[in-house]
Amino acid sequence: MQHKQAALILQKALEEDPTVFQYDELYDEMDKKRISNREEAKGSQAPKYIQNLMKMAERRQRENERRIEKVAQKELEKEGDLFKDKEAFVTGAYKRKMEELRRLEEEEKREDALDG
Repeated sequence: MQHKQAALILQKALEEDPTVFQYDELYDEMDKKRISNREEAKGSQAPKYIQNLMKMAERRQRENERRIEKVAQKELEKEGDLFKDKEAFVTGAYKRKMEELRRLEEEEKREDALDG
């Protein structure tokens, strides 16, 4: 009696869903979907912190250049009149660099004023 009842239940379950006893196949399929979804999400993500790290590295580099230029300017002032009668040469590239440093310094001051 129980055997017939179990067979009927099995038959009924197979009629409703033919994959009812295919656990391994379904699990493998679900696992593949999960892995592919994870890879898609991973591929679409942009780096979280690299932008900020790059900005900060660039800012530190500019600050370092500014510091070096200030030290060089102080040395020139210290020399004073020692080379007053000599001709001073300034290249176009140096002028552009100094102008860029001044412009960036003003921009940073504006950003700091907006932030704080």
